[in-house]
Amino acid sequence: MKQYSLSLNIIIILSTFFVQGQNCIDIPNMPISQINDNINDDVSYPVGSVYWSSGNIEFVKNQNSGEIFLGNGDTTFCTSSGTGFHMSVANASNPKTLTLQTEYESGIVVDGDTVYQNASPPASYTGTNFSYTSSGMPTTATISGSFDSLEILFSGNLCVYSVCLEEDSSTTENCIDIPNMPISQINDNINDDVSYPVGSVYWSSGNIEFVKNQNSEEIFLGNGDTTFCTSSGTGFHMSVANASNPKTLTLQTEYESGIVVDGDTVYQNASPPASYTGTNFSYTSSGMPTTATISGSFDSLEILFSGNLCVYNLCLEEDSVAAVTEISTTYRKDILVFPNPVSQNQELSIKSNETIDKILITDMSGKTIYMNSLSSNETKLIVDEKFDSGIYFISVLSGQRKEQKKIVVY
Repeated sequence: MKQYSLSLNIIIILSTFFVQGQNCIDIPNMPISQINDNINDDVSYPVGSVYWSSGNIEFVKNQNSGEIFLGNGDTTFCTSSGTGFHMSVANASNPKTLTLQTEYESGIVVDGDTVYQNASPPASYTGTNFSYTSSGMPTTATISGSFDSLEILFSGNLCVYSVCLEEDSSTTENCIDIPNMPISQINDNINDDVSYPVGSVYWSSGNIEFVKNQNSEEIFLGNGDTTFCTSSGTGFHMSVANASNPKTLTLQTEYESGIVVDGDTVYQNASPPASYTGTNFSYTSSGMPTTATISGSFDSLEILFSGNLCVYNLCLEEDSVAAVTEISTTYRKDILVFPNPVSQNQELSIKSNETIDKILITDMSGKTIYMNSLSSNETKLIVDEKFDSGIYFISVLSGQRKEQKKIVVY
């Protein structure tokens, strides 16, 4: 394997509070061998899929993705093959700021806008909804604004280090606006069981994702662009797993018969409680129609109903005020679950930097699919016939700490 001798300025951030939530790449969040296995696996990780992620920084496979290797320090990665390196920050709230250092690159493309190519990096550049500044050698670049993707162009060799993403929590509110996708297209997706099977996301707005279930039926617009209704079905599923914690989801509902958060039934076939405290979340409601607020660290919401349902004024706020980021040569206490997505009859690995006491896997309805007690920091299981295609939640208990991850089975 080719090695490089690099003079690196590794940024170590040891802060306890940020006004902005900052997420920096730390290679040990997934072993380098696993990253390269994903790059070489064209079945589970086809072109266009995310083969590695850290928070809301996602690495997307392209036709020329080559293996990577570690440079000096855990925040540096290099490649000696390929022509373009793609990152997505689409799940991060806007405005956002991405900072990074690069060596041997030949250009930068942001949201399809070529900042430079086969030339020296400009000191500054203004694109549509973003600004770019750079300095020094190696190049230290900052991209700020409302953007979704970054492509680093190169020929032969590339090194990237000190990659950090900051999300501005002062404006991290995302409210559903139906015209972000024509209602006809939403219903086409609901009716398309090939491209959008049960468990897949058929419509999203920012970090609010709508997940197809066995009883998903067509929706129609109510009064205004923020209202949607359905006249058939029994459960309406949403995922906010990609939103940073803690988060707050507010909405109004009419004709609903219950609410389930992360598999915890807040109420069913009864009047909504004024308040409810679940694991890692709180729920409050008032009025008629029901105005509900769900706050905390949660990933999914199911609205129960029978026949009719209307949902309106649906908004998500992400609060990263208390975000803590530490970059060092030690492992962070992340739970690693890979591969993800995973196919049926494939082996799923679950790793932790701490001893795992118990693992619980539930489906979107809260039904327990798998449970195992152990005393190890790693386990493997076969995704067998108990796992239908869809979204599942893995709860990992280590001492007094509980972490939850979302996986997709296809």
